[in-house]
Amino acid sequence: MSFGVTALIPTFGEDVVAVYLQSDRGDDEQIFVDAHIIQAEVDEHVTFYKHPLENGRSIVDHRIIEPVTITMRVILVDSQSLLRLATGNSLIVRARDIYRQIRQDFLAGSLLSIQTRTNTYRNQIIQGIPHAETAEIFDGVVLTLNMSELQRETDNVTWAPADETQESTVGRGKVNPLEVAAPVAASVTAQAELVLGTV
Repeated sequence: MSFGVTALIPTFGEDVVAVYLQSDRGDDEQIFVDAHIIQAEVDEHVTFYKHPLENGRSIVDHRIIEPVTITMRVILVDSQSLLRLATGNSLIVRARDIYRQIRQDFLAGSLLSIQTRTNTYRNQIIQGIPHAETAEIFDGVVLTLNMSELQRETDNVTWAPADETQESTVGRGKVNPLEVAAPVAASVTAQAELVLGTV
């Protein structure tokens, strides 16, 4: 696959797909501004839990919302940044330097926000940064950013079984077993001897 020169030129407008360093204060800062994001695939899905029944059918009684994953294809090239040219700085941006910035956030596990045309996905971390260096792009690198949502458990889930005898004993502490009354124990022993014979 070859890319034209115009595909590598950023615009002065706001990026359709952009990566931001997430801040608790809400003032997220855009990063990787010199990386050319050419594709973003967002995967949102749920997992259904099925249970088999004795009649051969199965039921679905629960589902889990899986973490959002985003796969972005990025081209890193040595070029002049138009944003920097607008400020009078003609600094050449090196692909090696952009890669180092991405790798630094990858190793640090930085929380990122990914802005797309349809939504903004927060709490994303870089899960992998595989890249390829081919002759088709002799002066650049095609990099894949594999992003995954970091989910934190905040709700205290309490199970309420239909059978009260199956309730959790976590809050009851240590519970001693009930003693079997002597007549009941003798009856159980006698029944066992009838079935198994006298030991």
